[in-house]
Amino acid sequence: MRRSSERILTTHAGSLPRPENLTSLFVQRSRGERTASDEIVAAGRAALRAIVPMQAETGIDVGNNGEQQRDSFFLYLKDRLTGLGGTWQRPSLSRIQEAMDGADVEQGPRVAE
Repeated sequence: MRRSSERILTTHAGSLPRPENLTSLFVQRSRGERTASDEIVAAGRAALRAIVPMQAETGIDVGNNGEQQRDSFFLYLKDRLTGLGGTWQRPSLSRIQEAMDGADVEQGPRVAE
């Protein structure tokens, strides 16, 4: 494990941009279109090999895989766990704004001190 007593080491959490070809393969698979799993694995590994040096070049001390080999957190879980079902649709921005119209944040729940 990398350590420093002279400064705080930097890292990040979460996804980094993926190459277009890998994103296209993930989209095809999520739509149920035929995709070759070995092609997705190869593209994911290539993306990983490309993203780690980019992190080092930008000054990240403790790099990671940038989620290159996962299409999305939720689809990753759906494909790896059983018992998940149902459907979901993202609400439109206008629906969210409508729901928040007149909402008073100050009247929300309080955090115990």
